Amino acid sequence: MMRIITPMPRTRFLPLLSAGWLMAVGIAFHFGPDPFPPGGLASLALDLVLLASIAAAAWGLGSLLLSPLRLRDDSAIEAPFFEIGAGLGGLALALFALSAAQILYRPVVVVALAFCVLLLGRGRRREGMAAVYPRPWSRSDLALMSLPLLAGVVTLAASLAPPEFYDALLYHLAVPDRYVQHHGMLPIPGNYYAHYPANMGMLYAIGLLLRGGSLAQSLHWLCGAMAACALYASASRHLDRTTAILACAIFCLTPGIMLTATWAIADLCVTLFATLCFAAILNLWRGGERRWLIAAGIFAGLALGTKYTAAVLVCAPAAAAIALRPAGSGSGPGHRRRAALEAALFAGIALALVAPWLARNAIIAGNPLAPYFSAGAGGEGSPPDVAGEMARRLPREGGAPALAAHYLLAPWRATMTRMGQGGYLGPVLLMLIPTLLLMRGLPAATAPVALMTAIGCVAWAVSSQVVRYLFPLLPLAAILAAIAARRLPRLVAVPALAWSLAYNMLLFMLLIETIGSLRAVTGAEPAGDYLGRRVTYYPAMAWLEINAPPKARILFVGEGRTFYCPRECVASSPFDAPLLDRYAAESGSERALLARLRAEGFTHLLVSEPELRRARQTTADEVMRRFFPSGAPHLEFEGNGVRIYYLPA
Repeated sequence: MMRIITPMPRTRFLPLLSAGWLMAVGIAFHFGPDPFPPGGLASLALDLVLLASIAAAAWGLGSLLLSPLRLRDDSAIEAPFFEIGAGLGGLALALFALSAAQILYRPVVVVALAFCVLLLGRGRRREGMAAVYPRPWSRSDLALMSLPLLAGVVTLAASLAPPEFYDALLYHLAVPDRYVQHHGMLPIPGNYYAHYPANMGMLYAIGLLLRGGSLAQSLHWLCGAMAACALYASASRHLDRTTAILACAIFCLTPGIMLTATWAIADLCVTLFATLCFAAILNLWRGGERRWLIAAGIFAGLALGTKYTAAVLVCAPAAAAIALRPAGSGSGPGHRRRAALEAALFAGIALALVAPWLARNAIIAGNPLAPYFSAGAGGEGSPPDVAGEMARRLPREGGAPALAAHYLLAPWRATMTRMGQGGYLGPVLLMLIPTLLLMRGLPAATAPVALMTAIGCVAWAVSSQVVRYLFPLLPLAAILAAIAARRLPRLVAVPALAWSLAYNMLLFMLLIETIGSLRAVTGAEPAGDYLGRRVTYYPAMAWLEINAPPKARILFVGEGRTFYCPRECVASSPFDAPLLDRYAAESGSERALLARLRAEGFTHLLVSEPELRRARQTTADEVMRRFFPSGAPHLEFEGNGVRIYYLPA
């Protein structure tokens, strides 16, 4: 009997064939001979998995560290972000301890991270989380939330490009990279910035140990993302969901925030700790228990251990809010005594957490506040101290009226002036916040938020007026702007917000395209070409990688950025005395100078024409004629104005 084979129905056959074809194309696209992105999807996925693992480790460690405070009992929506922030600070201090003990090795860090991740499995992890979002989201809220999510995705992608920002290569990455190379802390003479407190630098050490510069750089993005989440959680608790989402969108679409999220610096780490400190103060102000005062002190200390500017932009506003918060039973001596005790507790906790960095400076530099107040360490004089930093930004002429305008117009100038190094605020904050002065019946949370914002802005105006230093206050300012926007007529608020936020995103995209980070990530521009275009000395580093012997030692002249150098090197920052000058002064002659350099183990000189012109107002030819009139060093490489000379024995 003949059997009739029934063909597979098209409705079954087509999905199987389509799935196979789609999978084949996807595999070839990401893992073929010319994969996308460069290095294959696995390389990019590994960076993202490691970044998520570090975040999970921070969450696990933070939940353990903050468990005595039982913050979850009071605010389930905020507790995860307090825990992650505390965990990141805990990891930074743990890396500090490993560095101080000279056991900064990859296996040690991997085991520590794995242990912290296991802490996430504790049973109480999800207690109460079902009540965090009790009602479904509206379509308008979802649409509004798409704005910070879009900003997050774009900036995350750009943060995975090879690091190129000047300060990152000078010290934010360069200093922890030296610690990683030597498995612990060591003095770094010639680098003025190596004495700064560096909680963020210790987090960068994790990324450098696990994967390299790109993963380390994305940790700064993680801090910015957690600051946005903490902002949303705090505003949701004290206001409403729509206002919280709008505040988050305003913060995340600030051009400077987006741009610095793609760089390996410290400002968004300070912003994260500041946001958590201010959120704790807000809870304390609204009748919270002393647990919130302790939390505020913890995060103020972590912020101060990340950047000295937190003293005026985080600690001062928080301390003022503690002292000025309403008393539950009058304002007599008892209230003043309580305020003094709370301020002392806050300051004590903060100082305890910054103490490791002060101790390191006292041991290495003999000055706990180094590099400030360190006389005689500079090049043609001393490095700038706090007073000098303030004085050099004051108006030179005009007397008292010019000085008053300098302070009073600081917010206007910060908004309207196109500042470099991420100093772009956009117009939305200045447009909306002043309108609050005309409004009545504002939410109760407005008063403490406005108080801390105002005190922080005054402290910023009378100190640095560097726009990027203002970033820790932007989450508070975003809350005020969102409150104002929600109370203005929709016919006015919606067009203003749409225009300003669209402008902010457009500006960021133009800036990031000029830099080319996304092109480097996607492979539109090879990483070597990208770095050769953005980092003048990178072609010289590529040459050293191939041609310099493993035991070569390079003395940098003019150039202070040492990250990417594949061999042992010594450099001086723009604030430090040129090392070649010191060696020459101690030698007395060209022959003695060459002998001294060789005795110190130097085999090559790297002379940077662009940096000599910018920072020292001289040229490479002038330097070589001054120190080596006979032309003894042999030129072996030149590119982008950077030269490498071989020092004869």
